[in-house]
Order: sequence, then structure tokens, then C-alpha cells
Amino acid sequence: MSKKEENWEIKDRYYYLSQNKSPLTYTLSSKHTSRFPLMYFDEEKGYNRELRYASNQKSVFVDEQKGPATLKHIMFKDGVLHVPKQQQALQKLLSLYHPHKGIRYHERDDVVIPEDDLKDTEIEIMALNAAWNMEVDQAEAILRVERGSSVSNLSSKEIREILFYLQEDNLNCLLILLKTKMYNLETLL
Repeated sequence: MSKKEENWEIKDRYYYLSQNKSPLTYTLSSKHTSRFPLMYFDEEKGYNRELRYASNQKSVFVDEQKGPATLKHIMFKDGVLHVPKQQQALQKLLSLYHPHKGIRYHERDDVVIPEDDLKDTEIEIMALNAAWNMEVDQAEAILRVERGSSVSNLSSKEIREILFYLQEDNLNCLLILLKTKMYNLETLL
């Protein structure tokens, strides 16, 4: 097992073509040829190793494959390739060794996306709750900071509507105003 494979996690993986491309089908090179080299420099061994995806082999390195190889195409459909956890050789080729990773395709990172989504959702909920529970005069004070004195002519219903739109457009601005207590009328008047 190479150093790259030490922290390998067995799971389903998704790969996407770069630059938001989504042709009906796109075939990625899956074996080494003189015209389209598919090599990986192994630092532990000190030389280039030929790569080949064979569905009946445990390794993607030709020098580690034994017996007849069943070669398969690596085919993206509509810009996406789903590789189930049972196809470890293909996953390792695409995630660890393929020279076109980061150039022609990238792997979806399941760990980062949910954390970002969770944080954004939490911020949105906090802003919605703050806007919902806010007194009209406090909402008017926030809108004065954001929009100026033109809010004096607005009804309380219009002030609340604008505050909700402000929350949708700029969550962070609203939360900063709330956290620094700038919505408190005494500090603004």
C-alpha cells in the first residue's frame, strides 16, 4: 500500500468534468498509449509507473496486475461520473493517480460542502429569527443605517418586508448590525 492510500476511505464517489462542462458523454483515458500517456511517478520506487483501469484487477498499476485484464472505459455522462464503493480500483485511479485530475475533472468533496451549507443555513435561521422577533422601531432603525432617512415614509408592513429582503440579500450585514446592538434605538437616534 502506497503512502497515498494510507488514509483511503471506502465510500461512493462522484466526479465532475471541470469548467461546468456537461456533454452527453465524455471518455477519459483509461490506459497508457504512446499518443496519450497515462503514467504516475512513484516517489517511493523512484520511477514512472504505467496506469491502466481493468475492472478485474485490484491495482491500477500495470506492473502489479496479474493475468488477463478486462479493460473498461471511464465514461462521464452529462458531465458526471458516479463510482460506487465496490469499484475501488477505479476510485483510486481517479482520486489518487490519474494525471488529468484537477485539469479535466475533479472529485466532489462531501466533507466540505455540508459544513458550508450547515453554516449558511444556521446564519440564515438566526437572521430570520432576529428579523421576525424584532420590534418595528428597531427594524426601522436598522433600515435607516442601511437605506437612509427614506424609511420614515414607510408603513410598518413595508419596513418588515424590506427587512426580510435585506436578510435575503445580505445575511452577514444584518447579523453584524444585530450582534453589535446597532439596532438598539438609543444608539442610533
